[in-house]
Amino acid sequence: MVTGASGGGGVGFAFAKQFARRGYDLIVSDSCDEIHTAAAALSGLGANVQPIQVDARLAERPYVLYRRVLAARQPVVAAALNSPVDGYDLDDSLESVLNEMVAGIGQTMRLARLLAEEMVMHGRGGIILTVSPAAAEPYSSDRSDHQVALYRASAAFLRDFAQTLQHELGQTGVRVTTLLPEPVGPGGSRMHRAGPGGRGARPLQPAGRRRVASADAGGTGPPADPR
Repeated sequence: MVTGASGGGGVGFAFAKQFARRGYDLIVSDSCDEIHTAAAALSGLGANVQPIQVDARLAERPYVLYRRVLAARQPVVAAALNSPVDGYDLDDSLESVLNEMVAGIGQTMRLARLLAEEMVMHGRGGIILTVSPAAAEPYSSDRSDHQVALYRASAAFLRDFAQTLQHELGQTGVRVTTLLPEPVGPGGSRMHRAGPGGRGARPLQPAGRRRVASADAGGTGPPADPR
């Protein structure tokens, strides 16, 4: 399963392509119409792709996606989940900014827990968590510091959540990884990857056609090994 997978140059679509090329079936989601175009492109790589258009910040979104996973009747063994963090105007209130950030990260946390519980039942799985770097790309020099601050706060929160979730999962065979692009200047970023205990993720190896959950992270490097 892949969330935030519509953008051709985005993190989620990049993950989805990697999964498809490794022989996985896909459930891909995003809030915009382009998710259907993305699904068609991914199908061209030989994957069975099911697109879902749903608002990332709706409270019921994690449950909508999870019900689709159950309906597919195939185990989810890999998930790449993106937390969308939009930019904000300098005249926005602190309350509105915090609400936006909590909504984006909160839905990712709920979906990650639902999928982790499903993976535990099958004894293995991999979850990749990331934050969309779009909010960290400066629109102008006087806004860049605020955008980067919001992004880094979101990334730090998600990193701690991933570590906590991995600790809870213990030796269940389910692995949680974070891939967090670090803004380094206009139009540039550097990817930070961490697995349990700070170890880097290992490459994902195909094991026949399986259902996948993925995210929006235009990232570099292979996803985590769900085994």
